[in-house]
Parts: sequence; structure tokens; C-alpha cells
Amino acid sequence: MKNLDQETPLTSYAPDISDAEIDAHKESLEFSTDDERRLQELKEELRGLAPHFIADLYDFFRRFEPTRHLLADQEQIDTLLEKQLEYFNGLTNGNYGPQYVTHRLMVGVAHARAGLHPKWYIAAYRRYLRALVPHLYRNRHEYRGQFEDYVDSLIKIIFFDMDLAMEAYHHTDRILRQQQERILQRIMDKLPSGVFIVAPNGSIKSANPAAKTIFGLGSNITKKSLKELLPRSDVDDMLAIAINDRKYHGEATLSVNGTERFLAIHLSILNTDSQVSDTPNILLTVEDFTDLRRMEEESLRLATSDILTGLANRLQLMERLTQGISSAKRKHSRLGVLFLDLDNFKNINDTLGHAAGDQLLQQMAARLKSKVRSTDTLARFGGDEFVLVANDIQSRYDCERIIDHILEIFENPFDLDGREYRLKGSIGASLYPDDAEDPHSLLKYADSAMYQAKADVSRRYSFFNRNEHRHFTDRLNLEQSLRLAVERDQLVIKYQPIISLDDLSVIGFEALLRWEDPELASIPPSRFVPLLEENGLIHTVGEWVLKKVCAMSASHPRFCFSVNVASQQFNDPDFARQLFLMLTEHNLSGDRIEIELTESTLLERTSVTIENLNAVANMGISIAIDDFGTGYSSLSYLKRFPIRRIKIDKSFVHDITSSEESASLTRAIVGLGKTLNMEITAEGIETDEQLDLLRHWGCDAGQGYYFSKPIGPDKIGKMKI
Repeated sequence: MKNLDQETPLTSYAPDISDAEIDAHKESLEFSTDDERRLQELKEELRGLAPHFIADLYDFFRRFEPTRHLLADQEQIDTLLEKQLEYFNGLTNGNYGPQYVTHRLMVGVAHARAGLHPKWYIAAYRRYLRALVPHLYRNRHEYRGQFEDYVDSLIKIIFFDMDLAMEAYHHTDRILRQQQERILQRIMDKLPSGVFIVAPNGSIKSANPAAKTIFGLGSNITKKSLKELLPRSDVDDMLAIAINDRKYHGEATLSVNGTERFLAIHLSILNTDSQVSDTPNILLTVEDFTDLRRMEEESLRLATSDILTGLANRLQLMERLTQGISSAKRKHSRLGVLFLDLDNFKNINDTLGHAAGDQLLQQMAARLKSKVRSTDTLARFGGDEFVLVANDIQSRYDCERIIDHILEIFENPFDLDGREYRLKGSIGASLYPDDAEDPHSLLKYADSAMYQAKADVSRRYSFFNRNEHRHFTDRLNLEQSLRLAVERDQLVIKYQPIISLDDLSVIGFEALLRWEDPELASIPPSRFVPLLEENGLIHTVGEWVLKKVCAMSASHPRFCFSVNVASQQFNDPDFARQLFLMLTEHNLSGDRIEIELTESTLLERTSVTIENLNAVANMGISIAIDDFGTGYSSLSYLKRFPIRRIKIDKSFVHDITSSEESASLTRAIVGLGKTLNMEITAEGIETDEQLDLLRHWGCDAGQGYYFSKPIGPDKIGKMKI
């Protein structure tokens, strides 16, 4: 017997027996008023035997494990002894009406609640008879020849008690089952999973609310069959497997009220009460994992798609490209990888904002989708870069046709908040197996070809070329090394003396930036300065050079120091202010510094350029035109701007002794400068003949290997001519 709720009062479990039912019990035992009289006559006689009988009974119970634990506590034993004495004395009270019956039923319920099995009831009554009958037999002469009647009366009341006890047990067991069923039903009602009880033929016997909700069913669930809920051809097989293997697990996709639902199906056999039953019920549980599937699909989409454009992202691109290569290998066909980059997209973000940039990318993605084949893969690689994997192509010509088709999208302007913007793009292409046979190399080569197309304004697309790629790679490596050189202070400043051609004395120095890499040796400025300008490092490096030159000028007050300033740096609106702060920090006057600018810087003629020219001149700083005559010269800026010095490029100086044309041009530049009251410095003087001619023409200053190579800062103070 299972334990019942110990908090519930005994009266909640006691069966309600009417007087008629009590009489029926007695009648079945032929229990009469004569029996009541005889038992009452035995009351005093048997009362004295009860304590000895109960003590013997407890000794008997202690021999068995199931009852031994009930008698472990002495205080509990004392209480039980008192109640047992009252109980057995009650057998011979002679009054067996409703009050007696209720008491006996309550005792039965208490024993059921305590977990005492009914067999111990039978054992106790057997020992009771075993103890009393011999006593009655010894005193049989006192019963006036009615010994058998007295024993029969005693047996009747014992069976009457046992009958009541069994009734209490059965009733209590029913209550327990009802409690368990109610609890189970509440659990079933609360379960999020659908639960069915199904017959082996598929008919539904019962279902919980969740099951009805999942399948969109009404109250008449028991009139349906499993085949109606799961319209699958293998329902019979599913049931057969469940009966044979005692379980089944599977999934089903159904349309419930017009919505696709994903269900997990579990079947298991329910044990029956009968050991011989061959028609067991089947427990069917259904879990609706539609939301989980949707989340998984969404997670997969987010993991493999670009959130902004909905195109494939890098992860999915690599998977599709790998699959495409495998397919091309099997079919002995080609595959093209097209790398598209939008030209000057950064200007859209900088001027209109990132929201407009995102809008443009979305429009771009939509246009690209309309131009590609269904068999191809279109992906956003990152930023304003898109990649197309063109499958099943036979030649480079096929790839070119696809590229031409894609470039058509730039013929019409893009609409951004009601305004039209025209855009261009550059495409680089690589081919499998011509250029590479693995995804990473194909992407890298297509990317390289795209940059080759950007570098040549006459081309809108370019196919991968190994020689150009090698040049591009070398340049990229050089750029990375340059970034590291800036971080590791590998850039140094050399100083080339500037000589007065009048008395050949040192009047100043030109600061020259040099890169001395421990692995690449000395890299000429013509290679690394353009890289500084392209990647924006020229501002950082240029400011550093100016600070170093100002500090050097402060250490050598006899000389003027000249420094080259790049166009990007000079056109910074904050340039003049920064230069003023550097002069102030080192307590320098403007005549101690000379700024060298190229002709292209002056020709830009922006408002910032003009403001900085005037601000620098107002500080007393000399402005020189470097490499004069090598660019697009305009004599007007010599007159309009505060230029103090012209520096003749060494390419003219080199040929003045061998080329009449170079000599004439150089002489004319010197004469022009004199006419405009400007000082003239010649660069690249290497011979006595060159020096003599320049002095003869009236050139003011010169510099070159004839006088000295560029020297380190530690040798400036020791310089002698």
C-alpha cells in the first residue's frame, strides 16, 4: 500500500457506509443479536488476556522487516499498545452499530496511511484466535454446552472487522488513485507537449489541451484517427514499429490552419494491467518545435547572410565557392570569381552619412541580383565590396559577358532621399583552374585584379595577371613594412648642406626623410613617400619631421633649415597653427625655417592653400618652390603668392654642361628669379663645371654631392667647407 497524504484528515479517506450496508455486512455473516450477547458475556473474561496477547503480537511483528520499522520508537510502542488494547477489547463490547463501524473504518484508514499491508491484519487476527480459542476450550463447561456457538460468534466479529478493514483499504486505495489521476490530469493539462492515448489501430482515446492546440482540433478529438492528424503513408509502419520495438521517434511537417508546423513524434507502449493483454495502448507525445526551427533557420540565415543586403556573407561565399570548384572539376568546366568594389564610396558616407551609404548598398545589392544568374552566388564581402561566383563558364569570354552585364547597373543614377548620385565600380576577375584551384587564392587574385583595374583609369575591369599581381604584392608588402617602420621609429632625417655660391659657406640644411629598414636596406624616398601620401600617414610623419627640424634649428642658430611639406599636409586647415606652436615651443623666429612646396601644391589654389601660404609668410617663414620646372609651371603663381625662393631641379643642373637646351632653361630660370627678386638654389651640383656656370649666371645657393652628401644630425656642428 502506498503512503497517502499525511496532512489530510482521516475522515477524508473513511468510506461512508449506511446502516443498510452495515446490516448487509452482518447478514452475510449471519451475525445476530445472540452473537452480540455472547460476545458481551466474553468481555470481562477476555479483557485480562488482551495485554498478554498484544505483547506476543508485537514480538511476532518484530520478526519481520516490513513491520519492524513501525515498532522502532518506544514512545510510539506505548501509544500503540494502549490503542491496540482498546481495539481488541472493543471486539466484545456487544454494540456493533454505526459508531463501532466508523471507528473500525478509521483504524483501517490509519493503517493504510501508515503503509501497513492488509496481510498483517489477517496475521494479527489469526494470532488473536490462536490465543483465545484454547482459553475458551479449557473453560467450555461454563458455556452450557454452547462452546461452538461462542467460538462462532467470535469468528463472526473478527471477519466483520476484517471486512471493514478491507473496505477501508479498498476505499483508501480508490481515493489515492483518484488523487493521482487528478494530479496526473493537472500535469497533462499544463504540459506544453501534446499527449495522446492511441489504440494500436490508430484511433485516439484521449488527448490533452496542448495536443488539441497543436493540431487545431476541437473537443471531438476521440472521434479522430491518428492518420487524420498525421497524413503520412507510413503511419501504419510507424505504429507497427512502436508496437514491435516498444518505441518510435520521428519528425513530421504539417500544415495546421494554413501555417507550416514542425513536430517531433514520440510513441511508446503503455504497460497494461493485464499480463495477457495483446492490445496495449500507445502513448503518443508531440512536441511542436516550430519556433525552435524558425530560430535555427534565422540563426543560420544570420550566420550565412549579410544583414544589410540579404546577400550571402563570407561564410556562405566560401562554402558556395568550394562547392562550385568541386562541380567545375567534375564537369571539366571553368569558374569565375568577380570582385567588385565601388569607387569613392567613402565620399557618400562622409558627406551624406552612413544611413545613406547603407541605402546605396541595398540598392546596389538589388541591382546586382537582377543581373546574375540563378546558378551563381552573389555575396557582400564587406564594406562596399561584392563578390560573384560565376559557375559553369567555358572561357574568359563568358566571364567578360557577365562583367559587361554587371557594369550596366552603373549606367543609371542611384536615388538617395530624392537626389540622384552616379557611381562607378571596378571589377577584378580570376578563373578556375587557369589562375588557381582553391577558394582563397581565387578570391585573393580577383581582389588583386580589382586593384589593378582601379589603378588604371582607362579600365573598368581587369583579369588577374601574375606580373601585375607580383608588382601589387610587392607594393602592398612595402606599405605594410612602412607602417611598421613608422611605429618602430625606423624613419630618420638626414641633412644636406645648402651652400652660398658667393663664398661657398654653409648657410643652411635641407631636411631629407630616409627609411633605413634592417631587412630591406635603404629605400629611396621616391618609393615610400608616395605610399605615405596614399595611406594618410603623411600627416603623422610630416608633423614629426617638422618637430624634429624645429628642434634642430634651435640647437644650431647659425643655420636656416629647409623642410619639404607634402600637399596633403599643407592643405590641412590646422597646418599653420601647428607650425606656429612648434616655433613658439622652441622660441624660434620664422626666418630660421624654410618651407619647400611643389608646384602642384600651389596650383590647387584652394582657400586653405592660400590661407596657409599667407599665414606662413606672415610668420616670417621663407617659402620655396621645390623641383621648379618639372611640373606644370604657371608663372602667375610666382607673382601672386609670397614665394621667396626657387629651387632648380637637379635634372636641369645635371645636363647644363652637355645640353644647350638644359643650359638655356636653367639660365632662364635664374634670370626669372632675379627679375622677381627671388633667391635661386640649384640642386644636384656634382662638378666644378656645373658650379662655375651657376655662379656665372648669378645663382645664389646650391646643394649636391659636390659639396656633401646628406649627413646625420650629429655632424651638423662639425660641418666645414
